[in-house]
Amino acid sequence: MSLILAKVVFLFFSLIFFLIVVSFANGNLQDHKTLVFHHCSSQKLEHSNDEYMDARNILFEKLHTRSSRSKFDRTFVLVGDQGSLSGVFQCRQDLDDHKCNECMKTFLNISNSLCGDSKAARIQLSGCHVKYEADGYNDNFSLEDNEFNNHKKCGENQVVVSREYFEQMRSQAMEALEAEVANEGEGRNGFYSINHEAFHAMAQCEVGLHDHCDCANCIVEAVEVIEKECTTSISGQVFLELCYLRYEFNPHGLHGFHADKGRGTNFGKIAAISIGGVAFLFVVFMLSRCLKKKDDDD
Repeated sequence: MSLILAKVVFLFFSLIFFLIVVSFANGNLQDHKTLVFHHCSSQKLEHSNDEYMDARNILFEKLHTRSSRSKFDRTFVLVGDQGSLSGVFQCRQDLDDHKCNECMKTFLNISNSLCGDSKAARIQLSGCHVKYEADGYNDNFSLEDNEFNNHKKCGENQVVVSREYFEQMRSQAMEALEAEVANEGEGRNGFYSINHEAFHAMAQCEVGLHDHCDCANCIVEAVEVIEKECTTSISGQVFLELCYLRYEFNPHGLHGFHADKGRGTNFGKIAAISIGGVAFLFVVFMLSRCLKKKDDDD
C-alpha cells in the first residue's frame, strides 16, 4: 500500500508542477493580436468608389506582406487617375517577424469592417498599428481627438501587497524605464524594456520621430496617465499619439513581500499552503479508497 501511495503522491505533485509551469508561461505570453481601438476620419468619400476600395485592399496586402520581414514600413498605391493612397505600419520591436506578421494578418481580416469609406484611419492592435490616408486628405484628426490620443486600459486591482508598497515599486519601475529612454537614445528603434522587482514595463515610440525628445516626453506623459488612472491595477497600457506604454505586475517575481500595516502577505507561502492542503486531502482520499479496497478483498 505504501508503494501505491508513494506513486500517487509523486504523480499528483508532478501534475501540480506541470500545471504551474504551463500557467506561468501562458500568463507571460504577450498579447499581440487584440484590437485596442480604431479611429476613422469624419471625411468620407463623396460616393461609393470601387477603385478606392480595391486600392485600399491592395495597400493592406502590401503592408501585410512586408510585415513578414520588417517591423516598420510605409508604401502607397495609385487610385486610378484620382490620386494615391498611402499607408504605414509599425509592430512592437519586442515581437519577432512571425508575431508581427500575425498581428498584421489580424488587421487584414478586420480592416474592411472598421472604417468603411473613411478617407483616413488609424487602427491599433496590441502588437501593431496601421495608419493610412487618401491623397488630398486635409484633416488633422490625430491631434485633436482626445479619445484617440489617450486610450488606456487598466487591469484588475492587485490584492497581494499593500497599495503603498505597490505604488512605490511601480514608480521605481517607471523611473527605471524613463532612465532607459534617456540613456539609450534612439539606438533601439524607439523600443525600451525593463524588469524591476516584480514589474515588467515596456514602451514603444513611433519610428521615424525627428526628435528623440518627442519620444521621451511622450513616455513621461504615458507614465503620468498610468499612475493616475491605473492606481492599483495589476497591469496597464496606454496609447498616446506618438508612443505606447505597458506594464505588468507578477507576484512570482517578489523574493518576499514587504508587509505594510499588516496588509502585506507572502504569495509564495499562501500558494505552498494551498497546494499542500489540496495534496493532503487528495492523499487522504486515495488512502481511504485503498483501505476500502483492501477490506473488500479480505
